[in-house]
Order: sequence, then structure tokens, then C-alpha cells
Amino acid sequence: MSENKIKVLMVVSNLRPSNGVSSYAMNYFRKLDHDSVQMDFAVYKQHDNPYDDEIKANGGRVFVLPNITNDFINHCKACKKLLRNERYDIVHDNTMLVSYPIMHFARKSVPVRILHSHSSMLGETAKKSRRNKLFIPFLKSKSNFYVACSEVAGRAMFQNEHFDILPNVVDVNRFRYNPLIREKVRKNLNIESKKVIITVGRIVNAKNPYFALDVFDISADKDPDVVYLWAGSGALDKPVSEYASRLKHSDRVMLLGSRNDIPDLLQAADLFFLPSLFEGLPVTCIEAQANGLQCVISDSITKEIKFTDLLDYVDLNKSKTEWADLILDKISSDCSRNDYYNEAVKSNFSDINAGSRLEAYYKSLLNQQTHLSN
Repeated sequence: MSENKIKVLMVVSNLRPSNGVSSYAMNYFRKLDHDSVQMDFAVYKQHDNPYDDEIKANGGRVFVLPNITNDFINHCKACKKLLRNERYDIVHDNTMLVSYPIMHFARKSVPVRILHSHSSMLGETAKKSRRNKLFIPFLKSKSNFYVACSEVAGRAMFQNEHFDILPNVVDVNRFRYNPLIREKVRKNLNIESKKVIITVGRIVNAKNPYFALDVFDISADKDPDVVYLWAGSGALDKPVSEYASRLKHSDRVMLLGSRNDIPDLLQAADLFFLPSLFEGLPVTCIEAQANGLQCVISDSITKEIKFTDLLDYVDLNKSKTEWADLILDKISSDCSRNDYYNEAVKSNFSDINAGSRLEAYYKSLLNQQTHLSN
């Protein structure tokens, strides 16, 4: 290890708050002992990043790599230079395909190279899944340790090979129910008297956005007080926005884009809705339960996420009307949201002691690798 401090390069596609992988990385980062672990970030897309100052204040840095598609040669040069200059002990890869160059160069100098699976599917479309299935063996060959956020995500990428589970965690205190914040946010959004459904996540096919909007429209037909918030952005921003504008109840849909105030938005909501086609272990489901929100989610989401009685899993083959009826039933039920904080604290998803657990895990991998090298 470098000067007794573990140097880690966390590889993520971007550092946007609505990105679940970014949230996972930052939730662990905040709990690390930064005198013992230096964590830098390599990202592939430059966005307005609310985490930059926080990362720098805790001794980390953010490296934006040149575009791999448009500038492949310079991308490779940047990867080699970064690894040569920084001499990391661990590279922790949370992406797919685009990380091949940095993992390829890391194989020559970095003792521990972790490949981390975050999804129960290898791609958002059948075509991407087939492509990724062909490519993943090459990426795996550059790694020497496999990790997943859940059992189902691990099986998707690693099949019967050994992998460790490193669960997503959340800052349970940030998501503890607060009626004062709820009142303030609802007033700002002019939804004070409404029943608020919320989805948090990227606007991509995996999140099933068109289905979600249809279910809401049916719900809105039956209850004049329901409104729908979607916090997050993604590849389908424009077509989904256009689709929403054509709904019968489009005036009750608010597509909020990428937001930095997710905890506050959850406070304002009455029900969390996630009809995803596939997931690994979505952080947003943990956050919603910590906040005491009723949740209606698809049965494609792992049962490992459930640590309260708030979640209802629904078969994606059920009709949109059946989904809407369940949402309206749950959103009208009484629920003491404060009661769920202690359950969140006791769950495997609490960030309490998460930093020390991650540090111990990193040290165990470095020790294993040292023994193998001797």
C-alpha cells in the first residue's frame, strides 16, 4: 500500500445525483476515514457535479477522461498517464465496456482490480445485452476480484463464479422523515393539498417511463388530487417529455430533471413508484423506505431490497389499471413515517460503519493479492 494509505480509483460513468451508481459511490466515500483511504474518481462524462468540492475537501480528486468514442487514442494516453502518475493500490470499476482501456492498463501495475455489477441485466436492450455478453469476458480478464450490489446482479454478470456482495448504503439521517421540510417543499411546488407520487431515477428504458406515465394517467382519471413527480434525467428526456405532454392529465406531471435535493423531494411525496424492467439493487428504494414512504415497485426488482413492510411488488404483466388501483389504495392508507427510521438504521443498507466495512474489505483484498504474489 502507498505510504500506509490505501489509494483507490473509483471508476464511474458520471457523478450526477440521479445516477444510482454515483449515489452508491458517494455514500461510501462520505463514511471513509480519509486519513486511511484516499479515493479519487475517474469519470467519462463531464456534468455539473455537486460533489466536486466535497470530494476535494476530503482529499480526493475527479479525473474526467477524454471521450472514448471520439478521441480513443487520447483516452488511452490519459488512462496510462493517470495510472502511472498516481500508482493506485485499487481500481474499482463500476461501468461496462468503456472501462476496458483503464482496466487493461491497470492490469500491469494495480494489485487489486475490482469489477462491480450493479444491474440484473447486461444491457438496457436485447441488442446491448447480447453485445455486452460477448464483451464482458474480456473485461473480466482484466479484473481479479468480482463484486455485486446484490445476488441477482452478481449472477447476471458472473454466473457461477465467486463474487462478494457489497450492498448499496444510504445516509439514513438524510432521509429521516421531516414534516417541516415536507411542508416547505410542497408549498414551493404548489402541491400542498395533493397526493404526490414520485419516481427517482434516470429517464431510460430500464425504468419503464412510458408505462409509468400511462399508469399515472389512469390513476389521475380516478383521483383528481394525485400528481406525479419524476426526478432524474437520461437518454429519453425529450421523447418522454413529449409523451407526457400528450397525456390526458399532463398538467399534473412534473418532470424535474436531475436534482440535488432528492431527500427533500421524498419528504414531499406520499408514494414511491418504480416499475423498472430490471435493476440491480436500486438505492432509491432504500431511500424511500428510510423516509417511510409507501412503495409500489415491479417484481423485477430484487427481494433483497425489502427491509420494511412498505414495499408492494407488482407483476409487470398486470394491467396498468391494476397498478393504478394499488397505487391509489396505498397512497390513501395511513402510515406513520417516523416509525421506519429505526428499521433503516438496523438494516444492511445503513451507512453507519459503512466506511470502516469498505476499508476492511479493501485491506482483505490487498492482503489476498499479497499472499498470491509471494
